[in-house]
Amino acid sequence: MKILNRFLLLFLIFISLLLLQSNGFLNIGGIAPNLILIGFLISSFVLPSCDTKFIFILLLSLLGVSFIWFSFWLPVIFLAGLLGGLFSFIKKILSGDIFIDYLLSAVVATFLFYITSYALGFGGVIWSIIIWEIIYNIIIGEFILYILNKIKI
Repeated sequence: MKILNRFLLLFLIFISLLLLQSNGFLNIGGIAPNLILIGFLISSFVLPSCDTKFIFILLLSLLGVSFIWFSFWLPVIFLAGLLGGLFSFIKKILSGDIFIDYLLSAVVATFLFYITSYALGFGGVIWSIIIWEIIYNIIIGEFILYILNKIKI
């Protein structure tokens, strides 16, 4: 039952992130954080390594829901989920400090996200906006990790 509760909680958090991202929450000067990518990256570092399957099950569930209600976000969810899953495997070879590891992963994942989406034809690459979004993703993610660390989750 604990596994189901954890999955449902994560699923509701990601649905909330999807709704917030759809409405331009935290949009400053035309630059909006990629809340879905931040959510997957934080999940990949907070969940134990044995719970990597949660990230992929969550990805499939979100893809199913977004297919029905948020079809515009399908490529975003898919790419962010794959990057989150990738970093859940890579975290074993990183420094072990969750804040430094998140910083590195946010830079690489945001960069890879935009390069991949450009290569697949989902959007253009405007480097100045991408750099500001990387900074924005780092600030929001580090803040969330700090809060999670303080409340011992």
